[in-house]
Amino acid sequence: MNVDDLEKRLFKAARTAPMNETVPYAFEKRIMGRVNELVRQDGLTYWAAGLWRAAVSGVFIMLVCGVLTMVSISAGSETQSLAADLEETVFAAFDASGGAW
Repeated sequence: MNVDDLEKRLFKAARTAPMNETVPYAFEKRIMGRVNELVRQDGLTYWAAGLWRAAVSGVFIMLVCGVLTMVSISAGSETQSLAADLEETVFAAFDASGGAW
């Protein structure tokens, strides 16, 4: 079906239809109420959309870091584990050989 042809036929049918001057009761109020519903959006809507975008990007970053960690573990690197590195870093301040109090 040709959309342009259909549009022309619909316009022609609308022009040949008899004019009706009556309007349903409170038609303007119903239409303006619908328009106001569509226009009004609170700030919470935009805030929620931004948070969802941030969540999606956070999940993506988490997956990339997880894949990189799995690749580095499977590559056979025989360095200290992350737990040992963390323990060394935390207890570095308490090392008795280094500082003078």
